[in-house]
Amino acid sequence: DSTAKKTLVTANSDFSGDNLYPIVDGVMVNVQGPPPQIQAAAGSQGDGFVETAYAGTPLTSSQYDAAGAPYKGNKIWHSLNSTAGAERYYASAGGGDGNLDRLLRNNDPQDAAGNNFKIVWSDPSGNNWGYWAFDAGQLGKVPFALWRYNITTGDSERLIPVLYSGGGGTPGAFGPKNTDPYFNLPGASDWIYWYSDTTQADAYKGQTGYAGFAAACNAGDTAAADLFGYTEYFGRMIFIDYDGNGTFAPTGTVDMIYMTTPLSPADVYTFTTPAPTQNTNQAKLDVQKVNVFPNPYYGYQYRETNALDKQVTFNHLPPVATIRIYNLAGVLVRTIYKNDQTQFATWDLRNSSELPVASGIYIIYVDMGNLGKKILKFAMVQQQQVLPAY
Repeated sequence: DSTAKKTLVTANSDFSGDNLYPIVDGVMVNVQGPPPQIQAAAGSQGDGFVETAYAGTPLTSSQYDAAGAPYKGNKIWHSLNSTAGAERYYASAGGGDGNLDRLLRNNDPQDAAGNNFKIVWSDPSGNNWGYWAFDAGQLGKVPFALWRYNITTGDSERLIPVLYSGGGGTPGAFGPKNTDPYFNLPGASDWIYWYSDTTQADAYKGQTGYAGFAAACNAGDTAAADLFGYTEYFGRMIFIDYDGNGTFAPTGTVDMIYMTTPLSPADVYTFTTPAPTQNTNQAKLDVQKVNVFPNPYYGYQYRETNALDKQVTFNHLPPVATIRIYNLAGVLVRTIYKNDQTQFATWDLRNSSELPVASGIYIIYVDMGNLGKKILKFAMVQQQQVLPAY
């Protein structure tokens, strides 16, 4: 509360979309972030999967397309890259309908959220290894390197390409030998799975992650290479050689994948609620709803916490009201004065002398000033009274 200089809600970790959010001063504080997915404009998909450099040269704003411009690139998810001539390519997903649910499966969205990812295309003769784990475990060179960048901490990690030939390719030889199911076009690559493993238990000669994996590959140690890769960020990713010239993107081309960032208890949000307003006409209509509950009262109600905590509640009251309670003889039993911003007032079923009232019928006169008056009938049956001493 910036006016009172008080912190009302802190370290909230409920972002589930349920109805259990904290309520402060009558306001439910419901903060929900974007779902874990590749960033995109409303109604679109994969806009944040972009080419940001081509053949070693960063793209200029004139090479951005409308969808990729917010990410300083050209969208390549189901969309051609920035070049109008040769070496055109785009990204999709293998199998099924080739859509995003093929790319982000199981826990992939949750694991990938909060990170950005980079593909650096390079000479396939370099130290870029892949492991065809979904075939027969072949090792082979791939023409790219995969990277993960944590959006919050800035930590980076080179990831391990785990592959599947797709049924049309040759395990151990990355190439355009499959069909893209989304556009039904030839020239699709082997399926790429982005894996991470930095656990010391899986180290190869003291090296973890991609470094240990590549060391095992260079040594031809297929069994050791198979140990790496436990967290999957993407699955079944494919690239399509649109021009059919046998290559995807030239050396030095960079593709980025920008993910949404999940909310955390450390996030701080500021909002302003509307000032309270008073509508006299509406308030007069609400007078007709003034009531008392439970009515009749049978010795007990579920809101009571013990045998001495007797009460009934008046609702739909304006901020200021006077409630007078009479017995059938016309004797004033109790007067309750209300002066607060809630719609409620309670009666503890005692008279003005703080003694329990008798069972019977009572007439309640509610005076709400210029908003009007309301007369209620209330019946009650008290529990049997037991005297602790006599």
